[in-house]
Amino acid sequence: MLTYQEELREQMSLKEKKAKAAKEEQERYDRKIEMEAQNYNPWGKGGAGAPMRDIHGNLVSDLRQMHLENEDLVRDPNKAAEVVRERQATNVEEMKQSFSPRGQQDFGSALSPRFGRSNPFEMKETVEQKSQKDIYKENLQKQIEERRRLENEKRKQREKIEQ
Repeated sequence: MLTYQEELREQMSLKEKKAKAAKEEQERYDRKIEMEAQNYNPWGKGGAGAPMRDIHGNLVSDLRQMHLENEDLVRDPNKAAEVVRERQATNVEEMKQSFSPRGQQDFGSALSPRFGRSNPFEMKETVEQKSQKDIYKENLQKQIEERRRLENEKRKQREKIEQ
């Protein structure tokens, strides 16, 4: 049998071991939280958003090539000026072909940077496309009405047969 003094020592050592284990666990948890805080990215994973497009409206799928082109433009001011002139000429041609709903030319696209952005209003429908779309909608509407009319006729015939 253990003496009272030995029992107290044993209890004290157990208490110290538990306290040491709890302290180690707390330190491990704090290190984990600190690492997560260092690696935290408030914007999440990359790749979200609209696809990047070049000045001709084509999708940019090779980001390394795009990065190299941008670096070339930064290093060579003459080339950058040439690209700016080309983009402005492209924008002017686009403006001549498309008009805003109010009948005035849309100069907003010439003033905004084009590389790496998509403009949902850029691909405006022509009058011919709108008329083709309207004709298509009318044909669909006629088909729907015809189908409803046939279904009503069949239903009436079934009702006559059932009576």
